[in-house]
Amino acid sequence: MSLKKLTIHFQEMGDLFQDINQAIDSHSAFVDSPDVINFDSIDTYRSFMTSNKANILSAISKLKPGSVYELATYLNRQPQHVLADCRSLESHGFIKLIQEVGGRKPIRPELAFDYDVIMIEDKGSMPLAVSERSERVLADAISEVRAV
Repeated sequence: MSLKKLTIHFQEMGDLFQDINQAIDSHSAFVDSPDVINFDSIDTYRSFMTSNKANILSAISKLKPGSVYELATYLNRQPQHVLADCRSLESHGFIKLIQEVGGRKPIRPELAFDYDVIMIEDKGSMPLAVSERSERVLADAISEVRAV
């Protein structure tokens, strides 16, 4: 079973700007892939990806909520706090916030693309399961390792 993954890549800001400048100098496209998110260090990523944000990603994947309010109700959190976390996740490319039309114009959160797992390019880090399918696959893999 193949899982769709979002990869967390670590690159110093200076190196990222150097790559951008090289693309400009060579008149080639600098394409920022939607399935890769860059952080400057593992520590920056760990301080960003709180358990509340990980829970939001999982809930969005599993429930497909119609609004931030619905998501907050499911997570038993205040809507304004969930919205703040969602805006932060959106600014980093994990999710999109879709402004619905009509009425009070609810904001609907959805994953940036339909990914199952977040893979971290760090040998000491475990993948972060987002979907139910990825939870099953990772649980099966852990069971196999423990059986050996």
